[in-house]
Order: sequence, then structure tokens, then C-alpha cells
Amino acid sequence: MKKLRYNKFILFAIMLYAIPLIGFSQNCEQGHWIQKNINNGKFIQLEDGSLWEVQNGDEIYSMLWLPVSSIIVCGSTLINTDDGEQVEGIKVRSANNLPETNTKAETYKIDVSNDEVLVINGEIFEAKTYCLGFNKGDEVLFIKGSPFGACASAEILKLSNGKTCRLWCE
Repeated sequence: MKKLRYNKFILFAIMLYAIPLIGFSQNCEQGHWIQKNINNGKFIQLEDGSLWEVQNGDEIYSMLWLPVSSIIVCGSTLINTDDGEQVEGIKVRSANNLPETNTKAETYKIDVSNDEVLVINGEIFEAKTYCLGFNKGDEVLFIKGSPFGACASAEILKLSNGKTCRLWCE
């Protein structure tokens, strides 16, 4: 057990010293930290407002990341320097709150909202409780379920503030 901790420490130290070298070749950005860990690590919001969708399989690491953990962004890789872990991600929203155009995740605007019923992509969704603060024109991302209504339930993420809402599909 002692050897495992020692090896993890050595690996972490090597990674910290290698980051400046990587930074020259991949344009790494240091000085970031986690503002919100959303949906058990599926989405990570950084202090600059950027939102990252963590790639399948990597949530096993990011689900335990804590707010205020230090992050270095190297291309599509998020490196948690506090935990010595890294995940691959897709930037869903940039720091200026605009959706990224190169993302696989498709965003939708709310057509109609009265906190109980939302129309998104021409489909009707009923809030499981209330979707307070989800208004017409807000941009959302489907975390679970289908934007085409082909589901029993869904969960949406409001891109402007990282809030989520659980819905019934009609």
C-alpha cells in the first residue's frame, strides 16, 4: 500500500513538471478552477463560465472532483492538479457564455415555459417538480432523455447558469 502511494506521488510530480512542457505544444491554460461539478461529473463548469462535457468513461474520475479544485486545460484535456487526474472533454459553452460550434452536444432553445410545462424543439415536456428560472429563449442541453420527446423522462441543463431540471416526456 505504501508503494502504491509512493508511485502515485511520483506520477503526480512528473505530471506537474511536464505540464509546462505540454503547454508550449498544446497551448495549455493554467489558473482555472472548478465552479460546479454537474450531474456526477458529466459536466464541469469552470470559474470563467466555460462548460465542459466529460467524455464517456472519464466520469469515474470527474464525479469526485470538488469545486475550487485547480484545473489546467490543454486542448480538450482537463487536468485536475489537486487530485492528479485528467479527463477528456468537449467544450459545450465558452467563457463568454456562447455555445461552442464544434461540440457534439446539440443545444436547444426553450420555445414556451410556465415553470410546469416547457416546449422545447416543438415537443411538450412536463416538469417533475418546477423548472423555476427556465424561460422562453433560454438555451438548454439534454443531459438525459431525448429532445424529440421519445423518452419517459428527461433532464435538461440550462447553459447560462448550470441549473438542471427533470422533466416528463409527453
